[in-house]
Amino acid sequence: MIKKVRRLFSGSKRRIDPKFKSDFRSLGEMEKSSKKRFILEEKDFFPCLHDNTTNTGFDRHYVYHPAWAARIIAQIKPDKHVDISSTLHFCSVLSAFVPVDFYDYRPANLSLSNLNSYSADLLALPFPDNSL
Repeated sequence: MIKKVRRLFSGSKRRIDPKFKSDFRSLGEMEKSSKKRFILEEKDFFPCLHDNTTNTGFDRHYVYHPAWAARIIAQIKPDKHVDISSTLHFCSVLSAFVPVDFYDYRPANLSLSNLNSYSADLLALPFPDNSL
């Protein structure tokens, strides 16, 4: 994988950040000594060239909303959480504590205990009105 990425940059006319190049070389050295537990594929390579920051940036909506919802669910301790199209990250973590039925227009092909992912159209949900 590292060789493929090197080829991507070697022919590039764009100026590549020197710090990124240095970090990339270090990653290549670490990969040589790793046990290669993960399969690296070119289609999964997405360089974040400007992520070398002092603080971790985040989208406030996708952090505060699930944090608020998790606290509410922890308080009420439901037998099951039915989630309609929030975030899969939230539902997958929540499923460690409470069974979750996750509904989305595009169901996730994910296999975790206590997590079911179903297809649903918001205009025609598969349960009676006012039942949740």
